Amino acid sequence: METKPTLKQGIKHELDQFCSHTSAHGLGQIQKSTNSLIRVAWLLFFLAGLVGISWQLSSILIGYYAYPTHEVNKMENVAVPFPDITVCNIEPLIPQLAFPLGNDPNTSVYEYGSIKLPKIRQLIADNPNSKYLKIGRISSTKGYFENQIAAESRMASHQLNDLVVGCRYAGQNCLQNKDEYFTFLADGTYYNCYTFSSTSIAPDATGVGPNVGLSILFYLDTASGGQYPGNYDALSNVKQSSGVRVTIHNKGSLSSPLNEGFDIMSGHSTAVGLSATKILCKGQPYGNCSLARSHAQLPQYKYTASACLLLHAQLHISQRCGCISVDLPVPGKLKDEIYCGFYNFSDDEYMKRIECEQVAYYEFYEVIWVSDDIHICQPACESYAYDKDISEAKWPSVRYLQSFFDNVIASRPDRKSVRAYTELLRLNGNSSNFTDSPLITDNFARLNVYFTSSDVLVRSQVASYESSNLLSDMGGTIGLWAGLSFLTVLEVIVLCGKVMALPFYKVK
Repeated sequence: METKPTLKQGIKHELDQFCSHTSAHGLGQIQKSTNSLIRVAWLLFFLAGLVGISWQLSSILIGYYAYPTHEVNKMENVAVPFPDITVCNIEPLIPQLAFPLGNDPNTSVYEYGSIKLPKIRQLIADNPNSKYLKIGRISSTKGYFENQIAAESRMASHQLNDLVVGCRYAGQNCLQNKDEYFTFLADGTYYNCYTFSSTSIAPDATGVGPNVGLSILFYLDTASGGQYPGNYDALSNVKQSSGVRVTIHNKGSLSSPLNEGFDIMSGHSTAVGLSATKILCKGQPYGNCSLARSHAQLPQYKYTASACLLLHAQLHISQRCGCISVDLPVPGKLKDEIYCGFYNFSDDEYMKRIECEQVAYYEFYEVIWVSDDIHICQPACESYAYDKDISEAKWPSVRYLQSFFDNVIASRPDRKSVRAYTELLRLNGNSSNFTDSPLITDNFARLNVYFTSSDVLVRSQVASYESSNLLSDMGGTIGLWAGLSFLTVLEVIVLCGKVMALPFYKVK
């Protein structure tokens, strides 16, 4: 008569069968050995192997879940977007245009020049060497911008039709229909800036060399009108210069001329040779790059980490001080807030705002920038960096001064509506002879931007330790410490199934 063994006997039977047939090293020795000490020794060896497996597997898993990366660099010959180019006249105001506005009692320029400036000057004169010296800021071009309505500041600055008197890109004339290629950018330092985008002509670079790049001729309007009263930025490191501020940035992105630009001189032709680097970053879990296509507060611009930082700095100043900084881009929801340098005839309130602006700005970069909050401004997952090789030469050469005026300025059908023509004639005594005149070299500059190579350096962030590496290392570890394989794991699974089924079956 068959009897059902106890559960303990059944488990012992299955373990004996497993040890005698398994491919795992060591377990067979435990079952076959007749000496108890040897059995115990092999059992201890097997347990030590399990400890070794656990220790090394934990190290492997920790390394895998750290999601390490490394950078792979390679050169590729691929199409690369031609960058956007933002240009600003370094001298923002044209006094000849600002004076009529200042004489009109219906303008904010009149209030600024006739009421605010005299009051500030008297306040400083009555309180020398006091805290009120700080409010002398209102007498600068920055203070002018902060205390005008936007339309009046724009009217007193350089118009696109006057600033850009020549333009060619990829061998095509971009002077016609300039509004199609240039977009306006208001800037607190340079007032009227303009961004050239090649999207409507050829979004990608069409070749190498200056003949297929971008060439712009600028009229700087430096010789007319004198200085606007009170506008001298004694503490500025970028003002009182003659030339053009140039910023080269990713296509469709928001530029920051003050922080990212460089200057080109009047009377010179400046060549900017570009080489492109494509930067590919990984997102979660390997990295923290941003997949955002645009800025939430300025959706018309493509996302960049640098612009994100500036926008959040502006938000911090607004929350901290109740005003916005003229040096930073303005998010859409803050467009109706006053500038921190707006003078509303309350001396103490004005002082409080401009002091708060400075403190909040440094606070953002010194405190908030290093906190977790700034993780919202991660680098874009895909972007381009443009290395610049800048050189310059005197231009136009003395022998070509007259030819330049005749062929570039005087030959324009619309010349009588262009300041480059009307102002030069007025300043030259209505004479069209510029053979010996410095007016050409003082008032014109040329910029050439082009690629020097069609090769693109691609910098890719790649995973250093992927799932295939993980499985390989785990298999090697288990094999090293216990001689186990995938089949051994299946044997263990079968054993577990048999043991769990013992209560339900008879053993013959």
